[in-house]
Amino acid sequence: MLVVATALIGAVAATPLRQDMTTVWTYLMNQVYAGAWDDLVTVAGAVNPLGADGQATVVSDATTYIGCLEFDAAGETAVAQFQLSHGTMDGKDIKPHIHWLVSGADVTGTASFEAKFRHCPLHGTCSAWTNFAAGTVELEPADVEGGTGLTSWALADSTYAFDISDLVLMQFKLASTTVTDAIVCSVDIHFKRNGFGTLREGSR
Repeated sequence: MLVVATALIGAVAATPLRQDMTTVWTYLMNQVYAGAWDDLVTVAGAVNPLGADGQATVVSDATTYIGCLEFDAAGETAVAQFQLSHGTMDGKDIKPHIHWLVSGADVTGTASFEAKFRHCPLHGTCSAWTNFAAGTVELEPADVEGGTGLTSWALADSTYAFDISDLVLMQFKLASTTVTDAIVCSVDIHFKRNGFGTLREGSR
């Protein structure tokens, strides 16, 4: 692949295509070595409104956000589980997120979510649960009905040594809120993908 690509770039060195080919080559190498962000998603319908502190409520109103999860009181919880992709790059941190929106009589202000995590390798022993930690509101919803936002956390590879097919377990809860309802419609993990998957089918 390297020989062919180098030859192609050399062949167009004196043409207007040179810059385009260089751009393509740079992009491909970035995909291989630097990785590209991707989403590992579980939608709200696959998230369980469970937990010792109380439970979120599944929205049943077909005219609003049916199937999403309604958090309207501090302490309400839900759980989600993820299996890491074969395209997950070695040595990279991962970033769990929740996508949420504001709804109800009062949509001004914000909602704060906390989460804790547990890592279970494909082969080995699951870690202990972390403590609940506040997420970072990366995108603050507008103060309008249906205003959307995003809250995120970061899990360090230096702590967990993430590998393909590992499980990441997540519990999250509404810590505080000034809005009537915080509605969670999707939970996902941002991870760096190597672009090619892996030659290994199992653990290292």
